[in-house]
Amino acid sequence: MKFVSLTVFVLALLAGQSSAQWQTTNLAYPAGTLHFFVDQITGNDATGTGSAASPWRTISGGYTRMVAAVPVGPAVLNVQEGYYGLTTGETFPVIMKS
Repeated sequence: MKFVSLTVFVLALLAGQSSAQWQTTNLAYPAGTLHFFVDQITGNDATGTGSAASPWRTISGGYTRMVAAVPVGPAVLNVQEGYYGLTTGETFPVIMKS
């Protein structure tokens, strides 16, 4: 599986990790960067915490919660590979502000 790491300063596609193997070590992040996770299969926007073990379900929901948790400072939204669409609860457009 692949996941995408979305941040205000990085957009990168990393190869080959299952949801149990989230990795961000291939990228250099500033000290103190917080990581949050989205997985459309195992995630839950209502009960997820944004951790790798308890990811959010949608990119829009994850991004909104990440910004609320970290209004200032570096944060990364790691998005598990998959289909994110209306049938999985995604809302469009997904608007991300820097």
